[in-house]
Amino acid sequence: GKKSVQNMDDAKALDSERFKEFFRHMYNNRIYIPPLQQEAWFVSTAHTDANLEKTRDCILSFLES
Repeated sequence: GKKSVQNMDDAKALDSERFKEFFRHMYNNRIYIPPLQQEAWFVSTAHTDANLEKTRDCILSFLES
C-alpha cells in the first residue's frame, strides 16, 4: 500500500482484489506467500540469493503490469 496499516479501519481499506491478483501472480511463478494480505512474510536462512532475487523480480514484474 501507499501507507502502513495502523488500525482496523486501515486494514479494511486495503484493496483485497488487487492482492488476489498479486497472490495469483506469485503463486503462478512458484513463489508461495501468505494467503492473507495482513500476514507477515518471513525470510529464512534456507532462502538463497537466487530465491530472493526471483521473488524481487516477480514482485517488480507484477508492479509493472
